[in-house]
Amino acid sequence: MDPTVPALIYEIEVELAGLPPSPNRTRESQHWAARAEIDKRWRNDSRLLTLAAIRRAPRELQAQLPWATCSLGATFYLPDRRRRDPGNLVGSEGFKALVDGLVDAQLIVDDSLSVILVYGPFSFALRPRAPGVKVSVRSWGN
Repeated sequence: MDPTVPALIYEIEVELAGLPPSPNRTRESQHWAARAEIDKRWRNDSRLLTLAAIRRAPRELQAQLPWATCSLGATFYLPDRRRRDPGNLVGSEGFKALVDGLVDAQLIVDDSLSVILVYGPFSFALRPRAPGVKVSVRSWGN
């Protein structure tokens, strides 16, 4: 490959409504089965929305899947100006389930550090009427 020609970057964006559940008090007080059901919903929603995004993508992007290397970033749309610990959003079990949904949809090979080479950037924005999380996955081709 010619180093003077920039590599083609492929990108898929998936947006889920709501914020991942916090690993703090709300999850501690829940029964394990209730927590598992929430994680299952996040994983399935992520899988379905990723499959829809893949179907809308150009064929040349689809031909590259699943990606063996990628970067993963996210924008969290917050419902209010309350103080929040960003680590509770990025490090939550719900966010982990969201990433697992990307694997289930065969967008990426797996969610190990040998595949997801760059985690970030993570950003936060106020959006009171429609809180959620938008994940951006980029690859330079396999």
